[in-house]
Amino acid sequence: MDAKGILRELPHQSYHQATSAGSSIPDNAVLPTNTHNLPVEVLRLVLGHVNSGAHRDRNRTSLNAMLTCRLWYQICIQLFWTDVFLMGSSFFEFRRCPTRYLRYVRTLSIRIPIYNELSARRVSPVDDASAVIPGRYDPENIAQALESLAQHLKLMENREVFSLVVPRITQLDRYQPEVLNRVSLLKVLSALPASLRHLELDTNCMDYNFEDPIEAHLWPMLCEITGQLSNLRLRVGALCRELFSSDGSSSMDEKFSGNIEEAARRTIIISTAVMRPGLRAFRTCHTDRPYPDGPHPIHLKNWPDGGEILKQMFPAAQLAVQENKQWSGLARLTFFYHNNTCAWMGDHRYSAIHEVNFSRPQNLKLLPCVPGYSEEKSFLRYIDSTGQQRSGSGAFRDLAQAAEGNVWVETTKGYRLPYTYYVAVPRFRTSHLKTDTVTEHGEDETDNDGFGSLFYEEKEGKRVDLNVIEYDNLNLLNLHYMLCNWHEHEKYRQSKLRRSD
Repeated sequence: MDAKGILRELPHQSYHQATSAGSSIPDNAVLPTNTHNLPVEVLRLVLGHVNSGAHRDRNRTSLNAMLTCRLWYQICIQLFWTDVFLMGSSFFEFRRCPTRYLRYVRTLSIRIPIYNELSARRVSPVDDASAVIPGRYDPENIAQALESLAQHLKLMENREVFSLVVPRITQLDRYQPEVLNRVSLLKVLSALPASLRHLELDTNCMDYNFEDPIEAHLWPMLCEITGQLSNLRLRVGALCRELFSSDGSSSMDEKFSGNIEEAARRTIIISTAVMRPGLRAFRTCHTDRPYPDGPHPIHLKNWPDGGEILKQMFPAAQLAVQENKQWSGLARLTFFYHNNTCAWMGDHRYSAIHEVNFSRPQNLKLLPCVPGYSEEKSFLRYIDSTGQQRSGSGAFRDLAQAAEGNVWVETTKGYRLPYTYYVAVPRFRTSHLKTDTVTEHGEDETDNDGFGSLFYEEKEGKRVDLNVIEYDNLNLLNLHYMLCNWHEHEKYRQSKLRRSD
């Protein structure tokens, strides 16, 4: 087999990369029949390093390795097909690849750019649609490519990761064509194998027409998929009205809600557009008194049935909603689970992002619940152990006592966030707070440096400190990397301030 014949058997993106690399392999090269006396496991490690691109001129080196001998060829062809990334034209040409190697695919990532990103960056603000790529990126061509892809997906019986992303450019939202529809996406979902563990659908360019004469409901397919997944990311616009009903006539399927709740213990991201297309703002829940222990309902004024849906999804969770009016549009909401307590937080800085993240951190001891509110603009109200209502302002004075009763935070806008026994506030200094702590011998002591624990709970008759997380930049996705490091970070920051003085 010559070099060109080998190139035809590679994933199409590798074909383009290899040909553009200008390989020096002659067309009449013949595969040698001799092999090296190395174990196959060692060869896989070496050739895997070659294929990973951890060196210069990856494409030429990989092709040379494939031409060494038949054993190397067999190993390299599997490595080339293990992780397939399709972008742009390679997505449309992928249907021409040989199907006999699809069983080797473990990860398939597809990125369909519908905009000329270079043109989009030059236009600010956009006053014409010249940056939209015409031709092959129209809905009909993409639908045909997805149907061909579905046929290939059925042959990838060992695939574990599937990602389909349609990039968005915020400035071009008003020119965004509806390049995907439910029918095409449903065919792709129906072809996903049982081995799939990670699924990502980031396709905000879906068909938003609920009155489509062809009703394609995605929720039955998702019911079957969610039970086997360990990670799920959905940003697909309007899935279908059967998934998250907005008219109150139907509710979420019990099987789907059970699978979602089970998968929420791992990682789930669901678009707010899925819940209700065009949703731009939420209202905080409001009540005249703190909620007792146990579940309580949610009242969303702009989303009347949202509370009932979430109660079905997470019946054991206590939920609270926060709205930040500093930005005009709702960008991101996040559920962070701690025991049976769940806080719903909004980040409005990125108006182009519409997603809800469901996550269950394993090592968190305390849940931040008031991101984005400064000390001067917020008040803390709580019920102490005697049943009396107390309040604090500024740096949240007497915050340690709040852990003894039902706690909620009330902003200057009058929004109330109920919590029970768990509360944390970002970016506050404790040098002037007098905080009771408990040593391992059960003796009370006060941190002289003012950086002791602000919260504690009762365990076996003793007060045990709870760690606090500094939540500085509202980057919800990075919370996992900020586990219980508030004390060390605050001490380090204060030491730098002292040195600068």
